[in-house]
Amino acid sequence: MFMEWFPEMSVGVDIIDSEHKKLISILNDLHDAIIADNVKQGLEVFFADAINYCDYHFSHEEAIFLGTDYPDKAAHIAAHQTMKKYLMESRNKFEQGQMNDFPEELMVFLKGWLVNHIQETDMKYVPYLRHPKV
Repeated sequence: MFMEWFPEMSVGVDIIDSEHKKLISILNDLHDAIIADNVKQGLEVFFADAINYCDYHFSHEEAIFLGTDYPDKAAHIAAHQTMKKYLMESRNKFEQGQMNDFPEELMVFLKGWLVNHIQETDMKYVPYLRHPKV
């Protein structure tokens, strides 16, 4: 397993924690495909799943915090937009055959981004939720 969920990653919102676990699972599926020497198909599936699920998760998370007094809404949404753009550009790079050490670089970057985003950025909206068990 490339990335594991750990309790310190919980934002205290069950549905968001479940969605974060799904994002980790998508990344782990790519890792499994690479280990199985199925890189091309693994990346095809990864980009389809990651782009679609990020759209879903980011929209859901934004809907939750937009109804609060969370002061960093714009910066948080911008971080989501930046990640979506990164995924789209990475998919384009893959489709153009510019891989080299790309899958490993992609995985290391995404793991770092995801951990940081959950533990730093997402944790900032938690105190503004009126009902933490949404």
